Formats: sequence, C-alpha cells, structure tokens
Amino acid sequence: MRTRSSRLNNGYIGDYTPHDDVNGTVGLNKKYLVNEYSIQSFNWERPPQWRQGPSVSEGEQKIVITNAVYDTDNNFTAFTMTGNFAVDWGDGTTGAFASAATASKNYDKTTYAGLTSDVFRGYKTLNIVITPQAGATFNGTINFALKHPQSGLQSYYSNGYLEIIMSAPNATQLIVSDTTFNNRSASRLLEHFRWIGRASFSAGGMASAFIGCNNLKIISAFPSTANCTDFQSLFHSCHSLEYIPPSICETQNATVLSFMFYLCNVLKSVPGTFNTSKAVSMTQLFQDCVMLKRIPYMDTSKVTGSNMAGLFSGCQALEEAPPLIDAVSATSLNTLFGNCRNLKNFPKIINTTNITNFGQMFLACPGLESVPYFDTAKGTDFASMFNSSGVKRFDSQWGNTFSMPQATTTANMFRFCRGLERVPDTFVTGATLTNCSEMFYECYSLTKCPLITNISACTNLTGMFYNCRALKEIPGMTIATTANNYGTSTTSTFFQNWNLSSCGMTGFTGANVFFENCSLGATALNSIYSSLAVVGASGAGARTIAVTGNWGTATDNPAIAIAKGWTVTG
Repeated sequence: MRTRSSRLNNGYIGDYTPHDDVNGTVGLNKKYLVNEYSIQSFNWERPPQWRQGPSVSEGEQKIVITNAVYDTDNNFTAFTMTGNFAVDWGDGTTGAFASAATASKNYDKTTYAGLTSDVFRGYKTLNIVITPQAGATFNGTINFALKHPQSGLQSYYSNGYLEIIMSAPNATQLIVSDTTFNNRSASRLLEHFRWIGRASFSAGGMASAFIGCNNLKIISAFPSTANCTDFQSLFHSCHSLEYIPPSICETQNATVLSFMFYLCNVLKSVPGTFNTSKAVSMTQLFQDCVMLKRIPYMDTSKVTGSNMAGLFSGCQALEEAPPLIDAVSATSLNTLFGNCRNLKNFPKIINTTNITNFGQMFLACPGLESVPYFDTAKGTDFASMFNSSGVKRFDSQWGNTFSMPQATTTANMFRFCRGLERVPDTFVTGATLTNCSEMFYECYSLTKCPLITNISACTNLTGMFYNCRALKEIPGMTIATTANNYGTSTTSTFFQNWNLSSCGMTGFTGANVFFENCSLGATALNSIYSSLAVVGASGAGARTIAVTGNWGTATDNPAIAIAKGWTVTG
C-alpha cells in the first residue's frame, strides 16, 4: 500500500504498480511492456492486438492515437490543432497542416488489406502521430471531433479512436468527442485516454470534452483542471467510465457542473474533494450514476434557480449523500433524489423559502421513512413529490400542518406510498390548486385524511383516494363547481375505500361520482346526498351517484339526491 507521499503513485492512495508513462506496467527487462493499468482496484488491460505506438514523454508535444480500421470504405477521421502541425497517418502517408486547418483521412479497404496488425473485434489498428511543425506549439484548442469533409457524410458518425496518449503543455481547450450533430464526430470506440504532464486549461476549456465517449473506461492521467470554471457535460454519456484521476476533478473554481457525470452508469466513486463552493449550476450532475455509492460533502449554497434539479436523480446504489443541502439561492428541487432506491439517510435540507418546484423530489425512494422538515410555503408544484417512496410519517417538526398555500398541483403526491400511516392534520392550500388527481392513490395504510383547506378551484379529483383501503374518514372540503373529473367506476376518487365510514366533501356537480364498496351507513350516505349540488330538476337523472356495496343502502334516503337531479344506483 502506497501512501500519499509516494511520488510514484502520483498522490493516489491504494495499490500501485509502476507504469511507463505511455504503455503500462514496466517489465523487469525495462523494454517489455505489459500494457496494464492498475489504479485503485480498477484494472484495464490494453489489448495486445492493438498496434503499439511511439512513446510520449512529459513536456513533449506529441499525440499518439491508436485507430481502428475496418474492412470497409468508410473509416473517416478528422481533427484540428491550434498551431501548425504535422500528421503521420500510420499507413505510410503524412501531411502538414496550418493552424486550425482540418486534417482529414479516410482509410478504405485497400488500407485495411495493407495493415499487418492483428484482426481484433473485426478491425485492424494503426497509429496516428501528431506533432507541431518546426517552431510551432500546440497552444490553443485540440479538437479530435471534427467531421470529415466528405460530401454527403452525415454528422455524428463514430471515428476510429481506440486510445489517445498525448502531451501538450500549452493547450488551452480539449474536445475529444461531440454529439451536437453540428459537423462533428463522436469518439464512441475510445477506451483509454492519457494526458501526460500539464496543460493550460482555464474557463470553459474542459466543457463537454468527453461527451458521448460511450466506451471510455479509463482516463489514466490528466492535467490539473483547477483554473477551469465550466465542467458542463464533461463526461456526459460516458456509460463505461470506471476510473478518472483526481486531477480532472479539481473544481474549486467551477461555476457550472451541470450534467458533468450524466449517465456515467458504472462510475462507483468521485475522486478528490470535489469542491463545489463556487458552483451556481448542478442540474442533473449525477443523473443515472446507477453504481455510485457515495457522494462526498458538497456546497450547494450558490446554486441558483432550477439548477439543482435532478442532482442525484437515478443514483440507485447511493448509500451516502452529502449531509446538508443548502437551497438558499435555488427555486427548484425537482427530482432531487428521484430513484435513489438504496438511500436511507437523507440530508438535512435548509433554506427552501424560495423553492417553487418540489415535484418528484423523493420519487421512488423506498428508504425514506420519515419526511425531513423544510419550508414549502412558496411551492407550486408538488406532483409526485413522494410517489412510490417508503414514507410512513412526517418528522415531528412539521407539527400538524403542511403549508403549501401557492400549490397548483398535488397530482400523485403520495401515490403508491403504501406504508404511509399518518400525515399532518391540515394541508394549507389556496385557490391556485387545480389538480389533486391520485394524490393519495393506493396509500393502503393511511387511516385519516388531512383537511385540505381549499380545493375550490380543483377540477381534477380522479383517483384522489383510490384504493385507500384503511381510510375511515374524509373531513369537510368544498369541491369546485368546475370540477369535472372524479374518475369512473374503476378509477374513482373513492375506489375500494373499504373502511370509509364518512365523507365530508361537498359540492359534487360536474361529473358522476362513485362511492361503491365503501363502509358507509345510512346516515353517512344521506349526508353525502345532502351535500350534492343541484344538477337538474327532480328526477332528471343529469348525474349519477353510485353507492353499490355500502351497508347503509338498505335504509338510506336516495330521494334527497334524486330531488337534485341525480340518479342513485345501488
């Protein structure tokens, strides 16, 4: 085990085998190279069938690309450099190019036939070597993702890069792959990237650098990114990425981190301290990092507007999240922990006084049993906030009130919260609330419905208490005269409320309503009939109220409803 003081280990802690700067483990004879990287328990072995390129040393200005050539006529590659540069194409041809000019090549079947490298995965390999011309340096952008100028060639094709090893101390920007469909190509075959020595990155020099490198497994070395401010989409869609060095995550000056690790499906850890003290944007930073188990402390206090939405969404293996989420500058926590299926200890969330969007915040979080307290007074969107979560109760700090006076939707808010036992007694709402559909859908364990103080403008109540099998009582609430959707017989607001003995909701008018198979006695049924709005002349049958399956139908008085223009079935 090496310690942080080990110079051979480049500051990493973990088992370490000495490596040649370019090709891998140095053999005992100092000439034979085993081509294997072993870093922090991750092993990547360079396929021996790949042609071995020339060495690259720290401080040197050189780029060596191991490139795949298939037995086809369309093996396109194109790139450019800042600074006049020369290219050895690896097939016996060379070229010289002016700074920022496009260097392009198409390897065809003839090229393939002439290569002597082994056939591997259906391709042979060659090495492209790029160097500055005499007196020049790589002193700006290095872009490997250009589109070949072939007429009629579509953007977003895959180039043949398998491995890139380079040194360019004065380079300021790196583009390895591009998925914008804007005269670019994607490096979908790239498995290994290694930058030896330093670079001169700053500002947005790293933004989207590796986007769409779907097969990239390891970045074995990289310069410091400490002067960069924009890391947006840096590893976006790097589905196979397992290891990155700490130097590429020196984010102490970063303001933009959105989508940085988006869809890094097999990444298990984030190296270094990951300083986010200046970050204003973190949208979907770790979205769908399904194997990530631990995320260290993060400062979220500078994140503005909706730029925290989806921060941990889809981190299905996450066991440890930052202990504190400070939302003082944010307005949205939408899908903040959506689908964090393994997380049990949720962070303390503070300064939510400006949050308007709580939608899907804890969607599909089975480990959430108690809702931590935070201010919801300015929230407008509560749709699916706890949908399919494991929530059973609210923290005692909530008291008896859930305040959301500006809410516009609570659709699916507690849907499939089958273990939910109790909620605050009162949900403070206002005239802005228009959609309560499936709010408590299949809350099997809920016995007491809260008083929702204002549903006078709510037009959609479909499945609001659907399959709430233990629910005994619904308190008095006045329904909007414009409410036109209480569901059908099988999607009813009160479907399979088998224990429901009283319902204080009044004002049913805009649609048929179903109280089938509840536990309503005659007094409760008559109370409901009395609360119905007039929908027509006596006996008009303009609307239907279905009460089949209630024990009180033997002695109830359906004439009360019939006199208001309703038909009573059951």
